[in-house]
Amino acid sequence: MAENQQPSSTRSSFSSGSISHASEIKPIIPSQHLVIIEERPYFVLCKPKLLPLKSIALLQVESIQREAEEKIRSMQQPS
Repeated sequence: MAENQQPSSTRSSFSSGSISHASEIKPIIPSQHLVIIEERPYFVLCKPKLLPLKSIALLQVESIQREAEEKIRSMQQPS
């Protein structure tokens, strides 16, 4: 049991905050009296890219079809 105990100087350095657990958040108060909180780094996700609902090729095909239908209608009306 005596082997598991650490000297008091070692215990005090651990309890002073030089090594902290991952779940603890320890505030650091600098001399300018600004409060800074240590946080674990999180993943930075990129912005989602917006995709058009209709592709450019589909829009071109639709416009060609629309023009063809208009030509057919214009040819059928004079008769």
